[in-house]
Amino acid sequence: MTAILDLSAHIIDSGDVTTSSNRISNELSPVADRVWIIESFSHVVLVETDDGLVAFDSSSANFGPKVMVALRGWTDEPINTLVYTHGHVDHTGGSRHFAADAEDNSHRRPRVLGHRNLARRHDRYRRTNGYNQTINLRQFGGLPSELSAEKLSRSFVVDGTMPVTVDYEDDVVDEVGSLRR
Repeated sequence: MTAILDLSAHIIDSGDVTTSSNRISNELSPVADRVWIIESFSHVVLVETDDGLVAFDSSSANFGPKVMVALRGWTDEPINTLVYTHGHVDHTGGSRHFAADAEDNSHRRPRVLGHRNLARRHDRYRRTNGYNQTINLRQFGGLPSELSAEKLSRSFVVDGTMPVTVDYEDDVVDEVGSLRR
């Protein structure tokens, strides 16, 4: 598979927009010094710090186990902090696997950073669960064969999704190890 930075350079340099840039390989790739990405649905960006990993997003519930396999195939460092970039379930749904990984490896559960409206978004998703399922079916072209009616009856916000423990409104400055952003 083409390395992610080579793929990016190809698309930018050539203007070739026919090459798929949103791959779901669940492979871990280096991006920069101490920065990694797992190409999943959605991608997970990892930053190494002296006090463990900072993860940006957790992918979806279905891909969370594959994300953890890729992550643990690379390092056994604890996940110190999980940052939700936003409240869509493909960015937050895999978090239960991050929590289970912490428990399985006797690590502290990650802190979870997210916008203060994220909890309200998830509450709305729970109240409108059937509508969200219908919208996604229309948006993404129907029902994939591997999904059944039983799977669609599940909550749109996955049980066990880790709640935000540190919220912010406009911006946040956080420090993990020697990383301050």
